[in-house]
Amino acid sequence: MFLYSLLFFALLPIIFYLFARHQDNKNFVFLFSIIIFGSISLLYFSPHAIIGTFSESKLMSRIDSNIKKNNELSFEDLNSISSLQNEELGFIYLSQLITNSLKTSSFDSADSIIQFISSKYVGDEYQIEKFELLTQIRDAKYPDYLNAEIRVRNFLPVDCQENGKIQLITQLFLKNGPSIPISYQELNDYNLVSNFFIDKATAPVNGFDLPSMILNKETGVLNLTLNCDEQNFLLSKEVSLNLNIESFPLVMNILQSEWSKKEQ
Repeated sequence: MFLYSLLFFALLPIIFYLFARHQDNKNFVFLFSIIIFGSISLLYFSPHAIIGTFSESKLMSRIDSNIKKNNELSFEDLNSISSLQNEELGFIYLSQLITNSLKTSSFDSADSIIQFISSKYVGDEYQIEKFELLTQIRDAKYPDYLNAEIRVRNFLPVDCQENGKIQLITQLFLKNGPSIPISYQELNDYNLVSNFFIDKATAPVNGFDLPSMILNKETGVLNLTLNCDEQNFLLSKEVSLNLNIESFPLVMNILQSEWSKKEQ
């Protein structure tokens, strides 16, 4: 707006000159004015503005170069590039920059972009997408954790017969954490109930999973609900994951004596 006002006031002397009487070279002044202000319009204000397009291209090239070098991207550059489009398209473009960063293992670049996204896009409509992006970065940075698993050898109560009706519900929670389970399963086969495993795939929420617990060296609580021929048994057991990744797969035993029978 300021630039438009400046151009308007710059035009005033020329307009007065053109309308003044007894002035020579009006045609030359008029033609010269058209050339000058037409050039300014082409360079700055038209949909195909040369200066604007050049500046945007230079900015994008600088961002791409920083990603290739695994440099952190400045918030100023990220704000400029995201502001070239509406909010939703800006978010999509920044998400693509993270994908490009991960393809070249430019983790410092990816971290700086997700930090900017977290500070700029604070609406509820972006929360799931941001969590997905964080998970993508984590999985790319720590691929060894993706296949980590806990193998549970479950010694069932003596009342549970192999040929009987059986159901086991397994839930792993963060100790003192939210009520959303890290892992959830419903098992109805005797062999699966006796030997089940917990891994990334058993997480109800992508990213809020076993690899996350291991990376953060969390302590979990494993809750088991067992139904054998209409008899119910309960078990709750702490699981410490303050371990190195080399400790996995982790074998965990559930003893018969640990089960508590739930009275009807």
